[in-house]
Amino acid sequence: MSRRALAAGLPHGTPQRPASSRPYPAVNDMPPPRATTVLTDAETRKLESELVAARNRAAEAAAKPAGDADQP
Repeated sequence: MSRRALAAGLPHGTPQRPASSRPYPAVNDMPPPRATTVLTDAETRKLESELVAARNRAAEAAAKPAGDADQP
């Protein structure tokens, strides 16, 4: 064992510290602005109605008994 390991109390096989420290995380860096725009009210309403219709179709399909499923 080396003197460093004995003096510091480090276990055998502990790797040495890197010569240079890593840079501190850039916590205040903001991402660049998005290239896309926000949806308009009309687009939002259209998407919501499409989602509601898809949810209703899925609920109807789940409520049908297995024998009543449409044949392909």
